[in-house]
Amino acid sequence: MKKIIFMIACCLMATAQCVLAQSDYTGKVFLQHNGNITGTFGGDEIDKAIEAAVDGDTIFLSKGYFKNNFSINKSISLIGSGAEAGQDSQKSTYIEWNGSAPEIGAEGDQVLSAVTVEGLFSGCGLYVRGKIDNLNIKKCYFYNTLSIGSNHTKKAIIDRCRLDYISTDGSIEDATIKNCKISNAYGQGGQTNSSCKFINCNIREVRTNTKAMFVNSIINEVGNGTDEYLGNNAILVNTLYHNMNGYDPMEKTSQQDCWSTTETVISNNNGDKECTMTVEQRQAAGYLGVDGMVVGIEGGVNPFSLTLHAPSINSSSANVDLTSKKVTINVNVTAN
Repeated sequence: MKKIIFMIACCLMATAQCVLAQSDYTGKVFLQHNGNITGTFGGDEIDKAIEAAVDGDTIFLSKGYFKNNFSINKSISLIGSGAEAGQDSQKSTYIEWNGSAPEIGAEGDQVLSAVTVEGLFSGCGLYVRGKIDNLNIKKCYFYNTLSIGSNHTKKAIIDRCRLDYISTDGSIEDATIKNCKISNAYGQGGQTNSSCKFINCNIREVRTNTKAMFVNSIINEVGNGTDEYLGNNAILVNTLYHNMNGYDPMEKTSQQDCWSTTETVISNNNGDKECTMTVEQRQAAGYLGVDGMVVGIEGGVNPFSLTLHAPSINSSSANVDLTSKKVTINVNVTAN
């Protein structure tokens, strides 16, 4: 039944995308409640869809661009149609800058039990402000800051995302950032009641005061790369890092089975954040994580990818029989 419901949502988004191909690529929004699509909204009406939603609902976004200030203040899921193509709104779900970044959090002391955000590109980042028990962000591309600045985040999982900046300066009981490409990671320098782990991540730069554990990861530099050190609040486990300019930027950290090299380890070509060594080269050098797999985004159970594992609609058609007053819909689907 869930597959059928999801297929219906896919059909609606595919239909919307056919319309987009003939217009200005403005996206469409679909609200699902108890397995039924109960509302459709324009690309500038995500806030209205959230207002109409109740806890447990899912909001689907088609490909196209969305220009709307909105705040997720309910325990809902916001599911896009992919972030792999970045700002190409014909091929991705593109949240365009509209004066302020989207936010997650309810007013006052209300605690959101669960919020999921998946498969979208945000040109303006995302800010977590309120109290949340479970936050899941998956396969998104944030072309600005992803900030977890909440004073109560019980559990957060950031999975296979591309992040220009990630700030974990809130009070976080348990945050796991895994298999992500990261330009800058910073935060938690003054927090004592926080736990943050970066697992199998490629990180171009870490700020000096970052309090976190880095496992099976690759780090290119600390601060601006000139006589700056990662502090003693950081722990490195099976992590490869760049020992640059004749000093060790990690000498103040606690370490277990780590490696340093004088070579640049994370490329900044076109912002791709790829390791300068191939998987085979890292394997040959023995740069392996605690699980025996290669360090970096290609390791672990779920290697980095922004591709959504959802059915792809190859073709669809609808026939209307005015005599019998019936509509027949044919959909050709391939599983990814």
